[in-house]
Amino acid sequence: METKLKLKYPINPFFVNYAFGRVTDLYTAQGMKGHNGIDLLAYHGQPVYASHDGICYPEIDNGGGNGVVIRSLEPYELPDGVCYIKTIYWHLIQDDAVVQTGQKVKTGDLIGYADNTGISTGDHLHFGLKPIAQGEADFTWYNTKQKNGYFGAIDPMPYFDATPAKFMFTKILQKGMWNNDVKELQQFLNKEGNKLITDGIFGAKTAYALQKFQSAHGLFPDAVMGKFTMQAINKLL
Repeated sequence: METKLKLKYPINPFFVNYAFGRVTDLYTAQGMKGHNGIDLLAYHGQPVYASHDGICYPEIDNGGGNGVVIRSLEPYELPDGVCYIKTIYWHLIQDDAVVQTGQKVKTGDLIGYADNTGISTGDHLHFGLKPIAQGEADFTWYNTKQKNGYFGAIDPMPYFDATPAKFMFTKILQKGMWNNDVKELQQFLNKEGNKLITDGIFGAKTAYALQKFQSAHGLFPDAVMGKFTMQAINKLL
């Protein structure tokens, strides 16, 4: 019996601000019925994760900008039959390559960072889902629903299992920074007994709280979330 498709949220928190099928001139002008994916709210540089196991193919598209396509390693049971699938992640940061062509990933693995490359009015993640089938050659795959009015895409929402990919810290953080990763760090440190304002500003109080954590876990208390501090925190998330 084939496995039913269950996707993890590629970004956390998960908030759809542009639904599948929404009709606008941007998509109808391209010959589609409407939006062929979902747009997810994201801040600049927010980590993006694989929604399922698969093989990665980084791509560049005039509309989608920089992105990653992940092809499944096994077929799944869908309403119209059994087939392989691919998920598409568009508008990623251009010069921050995380995965390589042919690289295998597991659900929840980091694959890139959100941006607004391509045709975009602001930072967000475009997420798409397409059923696919293998062609005559091993390297040839085609969309099974190419003529469905959405260039082969289907609405991914029914396939999410409502569990977000686990947030993991991936970048060095230090005093003077101001971003959402710092806010995540502040929230973590508050769970460790601190009372920080979660404003995303890496100030003196956040630095002191991080130093306390480092000292308590046998790390050099330099108030910088580098490689070893990052590993220690990620293990506790």
